Amino acid sequence: MARVPEYKKRLYIALGFWIVFLVLCKIAWDSGRFSDWGPPLMALGVYELWVAPTRCKARTTRKGLCKHPCYGLLKGCRHQVSHGPGKRADLFRALTAGRSQAITAPSADGTAALKSQPTPDPDTVTVDIAQRLVIFFTVVGGIAGVVQTIFAAVSMH
Repeated sequence: MARVPEYKKRLYIALGFWIVFLVLCKIAWDSGRFSDWGPPLMALGVYELWVAPTRCKARTTRKGLCKHPCYGLLKGCRHQVSHGPGKRADLFRALTAGRSQAITAPSADGTAALKSQPTPDPDTVTVDIAQRLVIFFTVVGGIAGVVQTIFAAVSMH
């Protein structure tokens, strides 16, 4: 069995999603109810955050933007293991405006001590502002889709 080239795999994923998305939109449009637009919104959010073929675009202080392919805005490329967790951590810091609680770690004497914020190393990963905006609007749309679907399910009973 021949291996599918990466560019074809990425194309098939994108085409498959857009076909499913259009079918969901057609079903929601034909129903005539506003509450049926939740599943297409949730599908779009999941696609953009976890499945969409894109470029990594993790920004490091040494190498600039990473140009390797990856799937989804919250995932990193396979070439650098630190890109995925680094992107998610940077987005979490952006969402909490740096006010997240310090992580407790056990100290040498066995008591829990608050760990101070470490200084960033030269390969700290950050996310481009355009990706932050897309992720923000995708998360907001996904939350709206979930709330809308819950309201639709409750109103049916």
